[in-house]
Amino acid sequence: MKISRSITNLFTKDKILVILLVVLSSALALDPFFHKGIFTAHDIEQNIARFGAFQQSFFEGHLFPHWAKDLAQGYGGPILMLSYSVPYYLALPFRLFGLSLVDCIKILNLLTLVGSACLMYLFLRSHFHSFPSFLGSLFYVFAPYRISNIYARGSIPENTAFVFVPLAAFFLFRYWSRPTVRSIAFLAFSFSLIILSHPFFGIITAPFFLGYIFYLFHRDKSWQKLGGVILAVILTVGLTAYFTLPLLIESKYTHFDIGPFRTTYKTEGINLSQLTLPQWSFVDRTGKIEHQTWQLGVLNIGIFLFSFFILFLASLKEKVFLGLGIFLFILASLLSLKISLPLYELIKPLQHVQFPWRFLALNVISLSLLGSAIFSIMERKFKNHLYLLGIAIIFLLLILNLPFAHGYNYQAKTDKYYLYEMVTNTEGPATQPRWSAQPETYTKKTKQIEIIEGDGKIREISISSTLHTYEIEANTPLYLVDNTFYFPGWRVKVDRKEVPIEFQNPSYRGLITFKISPGEHFIEVSFGNTKLRLLAKVISGTTAILVFFLIILGEVNIPKLVSRLLHRDI
Repeated sequence: MKISRSITNLFTKDKILVILLVVLSSALALDPFFHKGIFTAHDIEQNIARFGAFQQSFFEGHLFPHWAKDLAQGYGGPILMLSYSVPYYLALPFRLFGLSLVDCIKILNLLTLVGSACLMYLFLRSHFHSFPSFLGSLFYVFAPYRISNIYARGSIPENTAFVFVPLAAFFLFRYWSRPTVRSIAFLAFSFSLIILSHPFFGIITAPFFLGYIFYLFHRDKSWQKLGGVILAVILTVGLTAYFTLPLLIESKYTHFDIGPFRTTYKTEGINLSQLTLPQWSFVDRTGKIEHQTWQLGVLNIGIFLFSFFILFLASLKEKVFLGLGIFLFILASLLSLKISLPLYELIKPLQHVQFPWRFLALNVISLSLLGSAIFSIMERKFKNHLYLLGIAIIFLLLILNLPFAHGYNYQAKTDKYYLYEMVTNTEGPATQPRWSAQPETYTKKTKQIEIIEGDGKIREISISSTLHTYEIEANTPLYLVDNTFYFPGWRVKVDRKEVPIEFQNPSYRGLITFKISPGEHFIEVSFGNTKLRLLAKVISGTTAILVFFLIILGEVNIPKLVSRLLHRDI
């Protein structure tokens, strides 16, 4: 295909810079490979455990894993259905080679940094020469927020989302340059990867995409092309429906309303000193590893301030990128500060970002744009000294950031720990079925099914993530508990006939309980689709088929097609 050939040609032409970009960006994620186990960070163990549950379900045959069977003291939960999946799909191939869960996540961290750098280079190279694009890509990865995301927060999904932002921007440019139906399909697919990597990134990066679309439209005022972008957004909604609809609607069946992050937008705004002063505080005074850095970075602030002074030397395109970068820098900084609370109270979607400082991700994008635009100007005006200055910038990026790209308190734990021994459900009460209590209050599960009342014998036939089958010989009427947290979608069938489930027994809070009559019975306890989930999957499946046909149609030109249709109507 022409897009893949153009990408290959570009990377071949600029191969020296691309290789250097890979080497430099990978340096930020190499520290874990020199240690056994994984570093201590906010979410890193939870992500490893979730990946463990995900791969278990996937290798059982579930293309879209929903139920985490062994989390939450072994009682399971819908965490896989209500959280991002793309990071775990990307890590799956390494599991096939027999690597541990921890090693898979280490490799994923490395690949997301390298991938985000290379794809940002691909996007910037569409607008600037090689060296300015190279430097802009380095600003995209050598940012305090990116390092903090890995080593302080352990945020695997955000690291993954950073990969697909420049990919979507690249396909947006390709579509506007050559508006074919295939380009629309690729654009919709790349937008979907952002949402499925981390849904908050859809909100965080919206100002960047809207600003970039405005630039493209201003350059070439084509309403047909704009309509194609709108179609790509609609296709994105369809492709991600299998995830977003249950997340938006079925979260009412969880403790989401009392989750610990429900109102953090009110308390987690940062102050100006945290944003501007060069402070790295991964470890607090007691040695507890909880903190992160919110600083923009001294060099990054310098680049931002310098962009104002160099505006008068810029060409029209460079002024656009400088203007967009400056706007995004200011917007991201303001939205991170405590003073923006009234705006969060007014605009409800902002509250779903949870932590205002997450908008520093938008700041990272802005610095990449500013860096490329500034060095593009300097390439034209001061070409003789450009490479010396570029080398100085690379050196500063390395000495200001690389010393902090390492983890603290590495601990080596087996796969068994992450798969079966972690007490938490990995997300606190927010994704816990609302009829249950915290997993920590339950005794670790030792049996999948037990008799509460009556006399009988149970023989387990098979136990998987979503299907438990038993043969039961009941000497008397039996009251049984399947030690699984109830969530809509769980059903119990006795001799192929569905029977009522009870899940509010005070002694077995939130667990699946049911009754059977005396005799020999075949029992199936299964987790399947609700009507909403089925509808969501039908929407996503239908949209995926449509996207596939758009790729097949390939080079059909949108404006020409619209013009022909209008002419035919006339």
